[in-house]
Amino acid sequence: MLHGSFGKHFEAIREAHTVFTEAGIEVLAPKLQDFATEEDGFLLFEDEVGLDPRLVELRYLHHIKALGAEGFSYFVNPGGYIGKSASYELGIAQITNTRCFFAEHINDHPAYVPHQSIWSPQSLADYILEHSALPEPVMHPDEHEIHRLFNELIVPGSVVAVGGIIEYGRSEKEREVLLVKTHKWGGRYSIV
Repeated sequence: MLHGSFGKHFEAIREAHTVFTEAGIEVLAPKLQDFATEEDGFLLFEDEVGLDPRLVELRYLHHIKALGAEGFSYFVNPGGYIGKSASYELGIAQITNTRCFFAEHINDHPAYVPHQSIWSPQSLADYILEHSALPEPVMHPDEHEIHRLFNELIVPGSVVAVGGIIEYGRSEKEREVLLVKTHKWGGRYSIV
């Protein structure tokens, strides 16, 4: 998923889209088409004309949910500019534990960006192809408190689930319970 100021940087977003798709990386949004119109500073594609901009943005944000653990959001931000809508999208991506990468360091927003999160589209695509995985974020040694506070803000989305533990036939000393730690719930433990 690609984010950025469509009004200021859509050509750079289009270029990033091309790089990722040519590398075989599916881009869920945005579409690669020209804008139909602008309404109150909000650029709209043909199928969005006449829709409430809030609805358009929420539809866009729902793509973040579809990314899953292997997906990521990429912010095209030349000169460090991320913009208002993309700032909102960054917040949603971060609270849903979506991995975020950026073309440049952000200079218009006080977001926490872990080290190893700044990549050109081509470098990130090359890394993914070579390693079959996303690069892991790196915490700078003097940012432990920032990293800790940031991670405490990341909360899992509402997930309806059920689990159970059935114990039978073993003495109390031999009983064990298997739990898994998962990124889906902010690194918390859960029943298998």
